[in-house]
Amino acid sequence: MGYALIALFFGVPLAEIATFIFVGESIGLWPTIGITVLTAAAGGTMLRVQGLAMLLRARDGMRDQGLPVAAVVEGGGLVLAALLLLTPGFLTDAIGLLLFFPPLRRFLLGLSFSRMSAKGHFHEDGDGRPLSSGPIIDGEYHEVPPENDNTPKLP
Repeated sequence: MGYALIALFFGVPLAEIATFIFVGESIGLWPTIGITVLTAAAGGTMLRVQGLAMLLRARDGMRDQGLPVAAVVEGGGLVLAALLLLTPGFLTDAIGLLLFFPPLRRFLLGLSFSRMSAKGHFHEDGDGRPLSSGPIIDGEYHEVPPENDNTPKLP
């Protein structure tokens, strides 16, 4: 894992510099700079639009299910996509734009959930929602109306 991070740390900037040189030679300096600025603006706009939709889904998920884990993780994907678009470079822009497509983001979300499940980081129930790793206590309950409550009151 450490070597992969080092390779990314050095490899991505070198690949971006090489791509800038290639594109700059092909279309010129100012169009290259213009495309870089436009992709950053597009990333900000897409984050605003899709981020608001994700926040609404998270709110609805909290109202219906409790913890909206999928919406939160999907929101993390949106933030990663925006950061990649704000980073100058064509390769990071391409990856960032791809992450703005919900089907690809959901596919990557499912892939990461399955990899973490296989490593034992968390478990899923039948609906695909993550469960806590703590003990599961099964039991039954019934509600007692306040007028029939015979439990002793503490002073």
